[in-house]
Amino acid sequence: MPLPLRSKGPRRPKGFTLVEALVTLVMLSMVALGLAGSMHTIGQAQTRLAARQARLQAMETTSRVLQQLLGEPVRETLEPARDAPGWPQRRIRFSLKDDAIEWVGVMPPRPGMGGPAEFRLALEQDSVRAGVRHLVLRHRPRAEVNQGVKFDSWDSAQAETLAAEVQALRIQVRSERPAGWSVNMPWDDAWRPDWPEWVRDVPQWIRIELADALGPWPPIMIAVRPTPPSAARLQRAVIGGGQVD
Repeated sequence: MPLPLRSKGPRRPKGFTLVEALVTLVMLSMVALGLAGSMHTIGQAQTRLAARQARLQAMETTSRVLQQLLGEPVRETLEPARDAPGWPQRRIRFSLKDDAIEWVGVMPPRPGMGGPAEFRLALEQDSVRAGVRHLVLRHRPRAEVNQGVKFDSWDSAQAETLAAEVQALRIQVRSERPAGWSVNMPWDDAWRPDWPEWVRDVPQWIRIELADALGPWPPIMIAVRPTPPSAARLQRAVIGGGQVD
C-alpha cells in the first residue's frame, strides 16, 4: 500500500526570530535596570545605616567623655590679680561664657599623659572648609598658677574632635547659691549661659545641647561632683607610658 504523501509547506526556521530576539533583549534590559535600581537603593540604605550608626556612636562617646571630665572638676581657687574685680577674694578656676567652658579636671591615666589638667570645650572652625565647625575638646597639663585665675591661650593645647560638623551648641549651668556670692544679692537657680567669675564654687549641673545636619542630639546632662585640689594632686601622672607618684 503506498504511503500518503506529506504536503511540502514552508518550514518554520529553527531558533528565535528577529522580533522574538528584540523582545527578549528588551525584557533583559528591563530586568537589568530593575536590578541596578535595587542595588543602588540597597547601597543608599547601607550608607544611611552606617552614617546613623556612626552618629549614635559619636553621641555615646561624647556623652561618656564629658560625663567623666566635666562631672568631676577640681574645685581649685586662687587669688586673683590685684587689678581684677573682687580682689583679694579667692575665686574658682572655672569659666563659662559664649558657649565655651574652661575648667581644671583630672585626665584619666593613659600613655603619655594623666593627672591634673586644664580643659576647654567649644566649637572651632574647620581649618580648610569655611563655615564648618566641630565640637573640640582641648587639654593640657595643669599649669602651676600662683596668682590669677584666667586660663592662658589654648592655641598650643592638644585638640580632640568630639563631634564633626556641628551646627549649634548651647552650654548652660544651674546651681544653688554658690560660695562667694553675696548674701545681699539675689540668686536665680534657673539654667543660665554663664557662670560668675567672682564665686568660689562650681555649678551643680551642666547641660550641653548640640545639633548637626541631621538634627539635635539628646541633651547631655551632667551632675557635677567636684574633686578637692588635694585629691587631684594625689592622682598619678602618666609620663611616656609609665606612672610616677
